Amino acid sequence: MLLRSPRERPSLLIPVTRSTNGLFLADWLDPVTGERGTTKAALKVCKYCLRALNWRGYSNPRDRLMLADGLLQTGPAIWEQFSISEFLMEYSTFFRSRPSRRDTTAPLNVYVDDWPRISEARRRAAGWRCEQCGVHLSSQPSLLHCHHRSGVVTDNSNSNLTVLCALCHASQPDHEHMSVPASHRTQINRLRIAQGIRPK
Repeated sequence: MLLRSPRERPSLLIPVTRSTNGLFLADWLDPVTGERGTTKAALKVCKYCLRALNWRGYSNPRDRLMLADGLLQTGPAIWEQFSISEFLMEYSTFFRSRPSRRDTTAPLNVYVDDWPRISEARRRAAGWRCEQCGVHLSSQPSLLHCHHRSGVVTDNSNSNLTVLCALCHASQPDHEHMSVPASHRTQINRLRIAQGIRPK
């Protein structure tokens, strides 16, 4: 599980750690200056992870705890009251393998030098087709991206990479910063229509 910062801070990515005090060794990147570094950061749990695990009924209100006043606990309260120690007591034995990235040994989360080659090979292997909406973009390969599912851009394993058109890529979690120019949006939607794919 990756813990991320609130949106108003520079991007942070936290590899696996044993910390239970809420402070994590984190790489940071200033999107304006490109400056990078490492810091200890107080971070909250990722809401996407809470939803995926349905932690304490976060994504399904029927599974939520009944409070003393007879009301169900709210989603925001579940997120606010999340306890790392409580989570690890329940899930620590469920990890199938030892994580490859540790907070003290993980490299900076930056693209590898041969990323353009890796990206092109993965897009070519997918037949220049978006793996989410199905639009074929061999005529416009720059509109087809290679996305890291986990957010760890140093993990270029096939299971961590997915090929997405620019529109599907921009709709992924934590990609609010990614804007697709109107001309690209129009091109993708025209190709979707021509290929019998209903625009989203």
